[in-house]
Amino acid sequence: MPPGRSSEPAAPTLQLHVANRALAGWWLLAAIGLFTLVFPGYWVAWLAGASASAEVFAMIRAAGGTAVLLGVGRALYVRYAAVYTVTPDAVSARLGVFAHNTNYVRKNHIRTIEVRQSALGRLLGFGDIAFASAGTNYPEVVFARVSGPVGLKQRITGAIYGTERGREQES
Repeated sequence: MPPGRSSEPAAPTLQLHVANRALAGWWLLAAIGLFTLVFPGYWVAWLAGASASAEVFAMIRAAGGTAVLLGVGRALYVRYAAVYTVTPDAVSARLGVFAHNTNYVRKNHIRTIEVRQSALGRLLGFGDIAFASAGTNYPEVVFARVSGPVGLKQRITGAIYGTERGREQES
């Protein structure tokens, strides 16, 4: 075996991002903006009646373009700015694109794993998973808006503590 290489297999790592379903509002804004950009006459007829000047068309198109840029830009930023990582030793959340803020909790310091879901989150199948350690009143690491948080909590528990503890947590 080459020097510096271990005979042990690499530790499994689970990497997660924000669920696409959690970004539905931003994608809806982009779709409405695209519709406004392509069909400004619909809005002109609705807002200003049958007659409208070229300036009104230009303003409505500008509003549509702004909505597209804002919706797509925010959805992509939220989706890719957060990277959640689970290893057999710890969990971490890295937030940011250019400047990074990383929160990290080691496996032996995790005291609670909590799942939080809003009513909309339950309907669309996304929610938050919060990891708290001893000595604090708040979670240090939060996996925000991940897909299928209840099943994911079981997978994470199994990945961190091994399959026996993961099965134990399911019941």
